[in-house]
Amino acid sequence: MPAYADLIPQPARASSSNEPVLVTLTLGPHDLEEVLMEVEEILPPAEEVLDAVQNLRRRDELVEEEMIPWWESEGSQGDGKAKEGTVIVLDTNVLLRHLSLLQSFVILLQQHHQVTEASPPTLLIPHIVISELDGLKNSTRLADAHDSRTRASISTLARRATSWILSLISTSNPPPVRGQRKDETLLPRDATGRQVGAENNDALVLDAALWHLKDGGKAVLLTEDKNLCLRARIEGVEEAFGVKDGEDERGLLEKVDAEFARRLKERSGSQTGVASEEPHSPTRRRQGSAASSTPRRPRIDRSTSVRSPPPPQAPSHPRSTATPIPLSSSNHHLDSMELEPPADAPPLTSPPLAPTLKPIFAPSDVFFNLSEILTSFIAARLYRQVFEKLQTDRPREQARWMEELGDWRYWNAGECVTALREWWAEGGLEDVCRRGLEREPEPKGEARPPKPKPAPPSIRGTQSSRWASTPPPSRRSPSPPPAPPPLSPRASHRPRLPPSKRVVALHSFLSSLQASLLTPAAQTNNWSAPRWEVLIEGIGELLIALLGGWFDGEVEGSVRAVVREWEGQLRGVGVQVELDDVRL
Repeated sequence: MPAYADLIPQPARASSSNEPVLVTLTLGPHDLEEVLMEVEEILPPAEEVLDAVQNLRRRDELVEEEMIPWWESEGSQGDGKAKEGTVIVLDTNVLLRHLSLLQSFVILLQQHHQVTEASPPTLLIPHIVISELDGLKNSTRLADAHDSRTRASISTLARRATSWILSLISTSNPPPVRGQRKDETLLPRDATGRQVGAENNDALVLDAALWHLKDGGKAVLLTEDKNLCLRARIEGVEEAFGVKDGEDERGLLEKVDAEFARRLKERSGSQTGVASEEPHSPTRRRQGSAASSTPRRPRIDRSTSVRSPPPPQAPSHPRSTATPIPLSSSNHHLDSMELEPPADAPPLTSPPLAPTLKPIFAPSDVFFNLSEILTSFIAARLYRQVFEKLQTDRPREQARWMEELGDWRYWNAGECVTALREWWAEGGLEDVCRRGLEREPEPKGEARPPKPKPAPPSIRGTQSSRWASTPPPSRRSPSPPPAPPPLSPRASHRPRLPPSKRVVALHSFLSSLQASLLTPAAQTNNWSAPRWEVLIEGIGELLIALLGGWFDGEVEGSVRAVVREWEGQLRGVGVQVELDDVRL
C-alpha cells in the first residue's frame, strides 16, 4: 500500500473495536488517480442519502458546469457514432447507494459484450450528477442537516463513485459508462455554454433522458427520488424507477433492457445446446437449469491470449493415477498436491495450462503476464477445492453446482477471482486463506546498523596546558553519514494485522481486484504507480493465503520472488512502484 496515506482524525469514534472505521487516502495533486480501498461498511439509510442530495440541490451550492465537459476535451468517449442500445441515465442517489450493484452490472456487460448482435445498454452520467458528486465529495456544508458520521459516509461514497466513473470512461466505442455530451440536451445554452431554462437540478437530470427519446431511442431513468420518477413519467420517460433491495445485476438487466437480456439467453442457449440458458461464468446462478451434469465452456475472448499445452513434467514421486502440477514463473517453482479425478468433472490432476507470456515493452505487458500467471497458479486448485467441498456437503445437487461452477480450463484471471468471491464460504476458500495466513511467518526486517559509540574525551597529561588541549568542537554539526542503499523489499513500520483481520481485509479487496483484472490490458498503460502497488501487493497477499493453505507449508519465499519480478519489470518500463513489505 502507498506509504503516504494521511491520517484524518474523525470527530465520531466507534463505540467498540469491532465497528467500521473510515480510512481516507490522500494522494496529493493527482486526485484523478486516487486508489480507494473497498471496505465492508454500513451504508447510510436510503432516506439519508436522498436527503443529502436534495439538500445540496435546494441550497444550489454546486460548482458551475464547465463549458466543455472534461471527458469531451480529453477525447475519452470515442467518436459518438456507434449505435447505442438502451441508455440508462443515472441519478446521483443511485451512484451513492448502489455502486456495488452498478459495478457488477458493468462487469456483466463487459463479459458478454460479444454474445449477441444487439447493442448492450450504456450507463449515462449527466453533467449535473458529476457536479453533485464533486460537491458531496469536497464540501462539508451539510453539517446543519446531518451529523458528522453520516456526512463522512456520504463523502466517502461520493469519492468512490467518482473514482469508479473515471476508471471506466475510456476510448472503447461504445463504452459501458459514459458522460453526457455537450450537445445531448434539449435546453438552450447561453453565450458561455451553460444550460438555461431548467428550474432545478432534477430538470437537468430529466433532460438527459428526454434527449435520448426524441428520435425514437430508448432511455431509462434510474433514480431513488419518487417525485422525479413521477415527473419523468408525466413528461414522457415511461421507464423511471429505483433499485429494489436485494436486486442483483441480472435482475437489473432484465428490468432496464428485457430485450437484450432475452437475446443474451437465446444466443447463449443456441451456442451451448441448452435452451434459454445464459453464457456460463464461474458466478453461481441459482435459477439455472440442472438438467445437464457436464460443465459448459464459457465463451471468453481469447484473441489476445492463446494458451498452449505445457511440456510434459516428470512426477516427483512415481504414481500410476496422478501427476503433480508444476506451476512456475521464470525460474520460480511451486509443487502441488495430488488428488484423484472424479468421474463427471473437468480433470483435477492434469497440468495447468501454461501461461503464454509476452516480452516486456510496456506496463500492459506486465499486466497481461501477471494475469496469465495468476490464472495458472490458482485456477485448477480453486476448482478442485470447491468441487471436493461441494461433493462432500451437497452430493445430491452435484449436477446443479457443477453447472454453476463451470470448467477451470477456460477461466481467465478475472473469472478466477469471481469464482473465489462467489464460493468464498460455501466452497471452503475462506478456511483455506485463513490457514495460509496463519502459517505465514512474520516478515524479517532488515537489521539496523549499531549506533556508533561516542568518542572518548580528550585526556590531558601533567605536561599539558590549556593551549595544548584538544580544541573545543565546532559549532557546526558534523556531516551526517552517507544514506544507506534503499531496502529491497522496503521495510514497513506499520504493524501487521492478525490473520483473522487479514482474511476479512482480503475478502473485501476481492471486488476491487476483480474489476482491475477485467480491465483491458491496453488501459493499464495509464495506471499510476500507487494503483499498480495496490494491485500487486493484493495479488501477493492472495497467493500467500491460497497457496499457503493448499500446500500447508511455507510459500512466502516463492511468492515474494514472483512479485519482485513484476516490480522489476514495471520499473524497467518507467513505473516507479515501491512495494510494501508488510503484505509480502
